[in-house]
Amino acid sequence: MQKTNILDQAEKAYKARRFSKVISLLEPMVFEYKESFRFYYLLGVSCMYQNDFGGAESYLNRARRIKVNSPDLMVAQGALFLRRGEIPRAVEYYLEALEYAPNNSTAKKALKFIRKNSDREKIQKIIYSGKAKRFFPRTGLHPAVPGISIFALILVGCGVFFGLNYKSILGLNGTRADLSAFVLSVDERSHPLETDLSSTNYRYILSSTEVAKLYSEAQTLFQQGKDNAVQININKLLSSNASTAIKYKANLLLEYLDEPTFEDFSNSFTYDDIKLDPYLYQNCWMILSGRISNVNITENVYFCDLLVGYENMKKLEGIVPVEIKQPITIDPTQPIKVLGKILVKNGKLSLEVKSVYQPLQENM
Repeated sequence: MQKTNILDQAEKAYKARRFSKVISLLEPMVFEYKESFRFYYLLGVSCMYQNDFGGAESYLNRARRIKVNSPDLMVAQGALFLRRGEIPRAVEYYLEALEYAPNNSTAKKALKFIRKNSDREKIQKIIYSGKAKRFFPRTGLHPAVPGISIFALILVGCGVFFGLNYKSILGLNGTRADLSAFVLSVDERSHPLETDLSSTNYRYILSSTEVAKLYSEAQTLFQQGKDNAVQININKLLSSNASTAIKYKANLLLEYLDEPTFEDFSNSFTYDDIKLDPYLYQNCWMILSGRISNVNITENVYFCDLLVGYENMKKLEGIVPVEIKQPITIDPTQPIKVLGKILVKNGKLSLEVKSVYQPLQENM
């Protein structure tokens, strides 16, 4: 029997509420369908209706790893949390379901039930009386829904368009990475802030909205190739009261950033900007020009001070310590332009230089 036929049969059995049939069809095919959201969803919900809540949780968690934004899945997992008495988690999942599907009647009904029965023990007593199934996902479409054919055609058309243009829609054109692994879970979105602010000094105190915006913008800016802007957003998150989980994912995104060259890079901020808040620009890249002084050459590193803006010996904007971790010869009597990574050491700005450009004549 072909795989597609098995899934089709399971779908029909599911809509007919023959849940034991769904389980008997699908459980032997776990390895063949390990990347199928629909497979794990049908199997998980069928286990719920058969009172196999351990199996349901396992299969639905696997479905969630494949697709996190399914309102039906959120309703199913919300019901599992409700049954276990984890009321706040259940509320989070039901609210999340309503964000994606505002008219989801099951999520609305469950939230109404929770509001009317705020006591945890009372809720569990009702749930264990056998009434929990009214909060399980609905198992199929009503047979006579006006306009269903037109709606189906619209969905097919949208699916074809998305299939042909998904890279542009998701911002995956070019050599940038797929950031689907960086999507925040329901819990991470619901709890974006650290709750205990007494144990750590934060450079930036942000609101939930600001944390969500910075994290989302960082991914958008990455797809646009604006790596310095990504770094700034993540620096702010890492030095803030954002939650540990969000900081962890934000920090992982830094591994995807590219090192620029003189040919493909231009400054997006000024030296004066950096002086106002060096920590915000830490690990960003920048081109600075000027002249060098206080040269100290070791076996592996070339140290000097860059006199920023002093290439014409008219205006000194500042002095930045520079280190170049490669053998190099620089003429201190001539102006220089460097491309380097911004570092902050003991509260002071310095530059780890990757590339150096020094013209033969004083013509910067």
